[in-house]
Amino acid sequence: MKTPITANATNGSIIMGKVASKQMEKLDRVQYASIPTALGLIESTPINILLAESNELPLKRRRRWLATKYVGNAIRTKIPA
Repeated sequence: MKTPITANATNGSIIMGKVASKQMEKLDRVQYASIPTALGLIESTPINILLAESNELPLKRRRRWLATKYVGNAIRTKIPA
């Protein structure tokens, strides 16, 4: 589940930072709808349980983490050692 869904949902997330929050909510819903299917859980399982069982971060937090990681790598590679 992690590779196809998470990779596609977070691909280009740095660029999409200024997209309307409604569009981001749609992506979040896709993630939350796919986790119970992948894990064989009931569709009405609470989101916090889904994320804990799947060892996933909410997409909003994952986007922030990826942006921070990207900026950190960009700064690190431009500063001469």
